[in-house]
Amino acid sequence: MADAKDILKRIHRLDKRPFDESLVDFVLNKENQIFLEKQAKKKNYTLLHLFYTPSLMRYTLSLAISIFTTSLIVFGLTFNMESISGGIIAIVEVKCARFGRKSNHFLTLFITATCLFIFFVVQVTGNQAALSMLLRIMTLLILGFMAQIYFLNGVCATELFPTSIRNMAYSFGALFNRLGITCAPQVFFLAEIWKPLPYLSMFLLVVFDMLFFQFNVTETKNNPLSDHMPGKNESWSCLRKNNNLPTTLPTLEASEKDQKLLENEEM
Repeated sequence: MADAKDILKRIHRLDKRPFDESLVDFVLNKENQIFLEKQAKKKNYTLLHLFYTPSLMRYTLSLAISIFTTSLIVFGLTFNMESISGGIIAIVEVKCARFGRKSNHFLTLFITATCLFIFFVVQVTGNQAALSMLLRIMTLLILGFMAQIYFLNGVCATELFPTSIRNMAYSFGALFNRLGITCAPQVFFLAEIWKPLPYLSMFLLVVFDMLFFQFNVTETKNNPLSDHMPGKNESWSCLRKNNNLPTTLPTLEASEKDQKLLENEEM
């Protein structure tokens, strides 16, 4: 503490700025208290802590669904390229630095959903041969855009989750990544039921992912990273207790006030 204070004094002296000793003492004592509390309450976090609060649960499920959808679409189209004449030469890389995380995610999946819906319509109408060039271009667009979701989900996992459970968030996402890769080759077996069904199912999954992510994830761009787990007052158990509290007390207090007002008016 004393060494840190001396260093701060030296920095202020070099910068020719006033040194507020009381403010520095307050900040250092607060940080020291947080450090001591963390050491005293050091605990091991489990996978269940990804669902500790409603917000963390929404973030976890949103990223899991997004990673699963991305893997299923990318590997599903890659493993079934024989249904489209031509081949993939390169993956288009699109970076939207001007947009936030949610805008980037929405735009990417909106383009993907549009392409998949066109795939579905072409399959229904039976115009695959006439529109083969369009189908190849849209396949490149889907693979190029969806490749960005891998990067985007990794960034969101870093920015949404506290430091103590961030690695577990990556692991949970990797689980759904493997699940999506496993399910991807099976998607086109749905064509045995109805030929356009694989594209319809992927279209519906992408739309679900797009909407679920938009409504359950907060924008994280330019926001500070979270260092601490949410308090117990934000946990599921505390929310249940608050919901179970009786709500008759305010009405009783209100009725007593009304009675006093009536008595005063009569007097």
